[in-house]
Amino acid sequence: MTARKVPTHDHGERFRGDTLRFASVRKTSAGVVVDLTGYTVRAQIRSSAGVAQSGVVVDVTPLAGRVEVVVPAAVSATWAADTYSYDLEYEIGGVVTTLVRYRFRLVEDVTR
Repeated sequence: MTARKVPTHDHGERFRGDTLRFASVRKTSAGVVVDLTGYTVRAQIRSSAGVAQSGVVVDVTPLAGRVEVVVPAAVSATWAADTYSYDLEYEIGGVVTTLVRYRFRLVEDVTR
């Protein structure tokens, strides 16, 4: 069996020391919002070296199909300027599915 290609979306540059918010809405191929009630949604943000970053919060609004990955400002302030990536894993009934991968560049902020 061949692994399917997971698309990667670029969030562009974000500033170190800012609250980072990345939101997405899961929809069917017909554009209908997926009710995420009963799903477990996980995300890890990793540096370009593959090191998992701590302090990441995953917030799910089930009926809206909305998932938001949040990194508080105090947490992002401790991360190095680098390129980071993450994906969202949706699990229900023991089946885990990864639909998309994201990346962003964390750059130094002028105001500290």
